[in-house]
Amino acid sequence: MEKERIDYGIKYAKVKLSEIKYILIPIDVVEGYSMGNLFYSSDVYKVADSITTIEEQEFLIDSIYNAKELCEIYDYDDIEFVKEYFFTEEKDSLILVESTPKGITKKRVNMKIITAPNPREEYSMQKKKPAVILNEDCLDALLSISDIEILKKELLRYRNLISQFKSSEAAKGTTKIIVENGHVKEIETLKEVQKAPAVVESNKKSIDIDPTGVSLKGLETYIKERVFGHDEEIKIIAKTLIMNYRGGLKYGTEPILIIGETGTGKTETIKAAANYLGLPFIEVNTANLVPEGIKGPSIEDCLYSLIVACNYDLDKAERALIFFDEFDKIGESGLDIKEAVKEIMLKFLEGTTFLIDKDKSSEDFNFRTHLLNKVYAGAFQNLFDSKKPVGFKTFTEETTFDPHRIYDSQYFGKELVTRIPHIIPFYPLDRETQKRVILESKISLLRAKKIRYEEEFKVKLIATDSYINGLLDLLSSKDKSMRDLNNLILKSLDFVECALLENEGLVREAILSSETVTNPHKFTLK
Repeated sequence: MEKERIDYGIKYAKVKLSEIKYILIPIDVVEGYSMGNLFYSSDVYKVADSITTIEEQEFLIDSIYNAKELCEIYDYDDIEFVKEYFFTEEKDSLILVESTPKGITKKRVNMKIITAPNPREEYSMQKKKPAVILNEDCLDALLSISDIEILKKELLRYRNLISQFKSSEAAKGTTKIIVENGHVKEIETLKEVQKAPAVVESNKKSIDIDPTGVSLKGLETYIKERVFGHDEEIKIIAKTLIMNYRGGLKYGTEPILIIGETGTGKTETIKAAANYLGLPFIEVNTANLVPEGIKGPSIEDCLYSLIVACNYDLDKAERALIFFDEFDKIGESGLDIKEAVKEIMLKFLEGTTFLIDKDKSSEDFNFRTHLLNKVYAGAFQNLFDSKKPVGFKTFTEETTFDPHRIYDSQYFGKELVTRIPHIIPFYPLDRETQKRVILESKISLLRAKKIRYEEEFKVKLIATDSYINGLLDLLSSKDKSMRDLNNLILKSLDFVECALLENEGLVREAILSSETVTNPHKFTLK
């Protein structure tokens, strides 16, 4: 396994406080890879995602990061150093887990900031930026460190505590934290000075995290581990979403339009981005939209779905990510009803307020679209160069896209299209990239099946080159897209799974060949 693809998680032991409360105590850092609620290492661990799971397991994994994410968080490329520092940071942070009617909550007992080893530190906002002021003793202690690696760790520790202070400042109005003789002396808020709280909410990857702390490289890497073949395009999308994420009403958000045929990764790119940023996300089939008052889904219905998904937190819903798929379909239709949808979409893009009155038992909502992350996507088949090959054969350099063709081809008028500043083409994937999608993507179904077979049956699933080529040949011959790939894989594994269940404990390997693709009875067990 390549080093940069490894995940790292903290291994926790548990202490039961009550039927609904546990404390998780960090005991080690574990490397492996994460899949759903499982973490695969030399042992298989479950992630602490429910009280039932915690009750059943002796050890659990939480605080999971990919190697690249860790290096990005600590802004240092030596993963061995970062891994050591990661555990040093986490080992004094207990997690309090409590069951609630909505699920479980996790609160981090931030022991490190309470027992900081420095004589005196003062964390405060300086010109709207978080800063730490060190007294003479602290500076002397730093200057006395001769080992450069130890000095780096101390500086990284300060930077992380500054980041924690920034989060506290944003969430609770904290203006100053004073640490004296290794203990938090006082916390000053906008209203009053309070005693230091023992528990600080964990806010990693949630809608409430400090947007200035979101990394372009981290988001870009996260997407590229799942979607292949569009490196420059993904960089622009990641950059735009982060700028949107950091902006407020003063700057608004910039919409994105992704153009490319089905199966090139448009939807998965945006889903991955929403997941990384912790943004509420909904996908809308634009072809089905109708104006409010006509039977069918309207923009107001979509916005109400966001509000419900955010538990009626309007502020959170207004910062969500909304993805309009098949956007080209409303441009292809000459129906009056679709023209009306275009007019609504124009106002939506500009930034306006929609009155949402869907639940008669509750209050109305004035939903502002100014801060929404708006992403549109469609095939726009007639807008690519005529030399573009059919299906998923390797495309040539002659395959080009000109965004001006959108209004030249009368899909939409300039008034609508010019309000989308980022128009990004996703070209068809060449054959080698398709193979990488099947074998390496973190959302690959075949990869997930390999992991499951090893876990449940202790069987190694071997997908030969001929099997992969057979899948791609079938996709091309039937003019299907990569979106149909999972169904082909599932069908090819039907009788493999029957054999594994019938011969449990007797099989070490299951080998797939090109014959398995068209005849799922054809495979080899060893």
